[in-house]
Amino acid sequence: MASPGGLPWNCHVESPVDPPLQIGAAASWLNTTLDLDDAGRTGLDLDAVSLSVGFPLNDRWTARIAGGVVTGGKLRPGSSAQHTIEDGFLGAISLDKQMPRSGGFVDQWDYSVSLSGLKATTRAAAGTDQADYTAFDLRLGIRAVKRVSTGSVGYLAGRVFGGPVNWEYQGQDVNGSDIHHYQLAMGYAAQVGKAGVFAEWSALGEQGFTTGVSTLW
Repeated sequence: MASPGGLPWNCHVESPVDPPLQIGAAASWLNTTLDLDDAGRTGLDLDAVSLSVGFPLNDRWTARIAGGVVTGGKLRPGSSAQHTIEDGFLGAISLDKQMPRSGGFVDQWDYSVSLSGLKATTRAAAGTDQADYTAFDLRLGIRAVKRVSTGSVGYLAGRVFGGPVNWEYQGQDVNGSDIHHYQLAMGYAAQVGKAGVFAEWSALGEQGFTTGVSTLW
C-alpha cells in the first residue's frame, strides 16, 4: 500500500496554490491475515521503509510514485512454524482527487486509487529453505480531512482493496488473498515551511502504522 506523503496541498493555505514536488520518507508496519490454499489462515507481519514523490496534475488531482524495501516480517501459517520475510522490495503508484469544502465540519474530501506490488524472500524458521512471496494490491480510498490549523490537519480514512498473494509453502505453490479487504484509519499531518511530518494508524480490518517526514521542492 502506498504510504501517506504528507499534508494535502489544498490545506497549506486558505486557497489552493501552485505547489512544487512533495517528497516523503516513511516507515511502516502492517499486520493482517491471509487465506492461502493448503497453508490456510496465515498471519502476516511486515515492516518496510519507503520514499515517495508526489506531484500535482492540476488543482484537484495529484499523482504519487513510491518505492521501498522490506526490513523485516513474519508469516505464520496455521499451526506450523513461522517463516521470516527478508530481502524484499515494494512499489506503488496512486492518484488522488482533492475536493475542498467551504462549509461544514469536514474541510476536504479526498478520493484515491492505488496499485502496489511486493516481492520478498521467506525463510523457514527450522532451516535454510527459501521461498518467494509476492503480493499485488488495488485499493480505493476516501478520506475526510479536518483542518486543525493552517499548517496541520487530522483525518479519517476508509479503504477497500483486493489482489492476489502467491507463496511457496512446503514445496507447493499456494495462492490466496487478504481476508479483510478493508481498512479504517486515522491520521495527522503538519507542515512548517517546506518540512512536514505525518502519521497514520489503522486498527480495524488491515492493521498498520505509518510515520514519516516530507519536504516540498
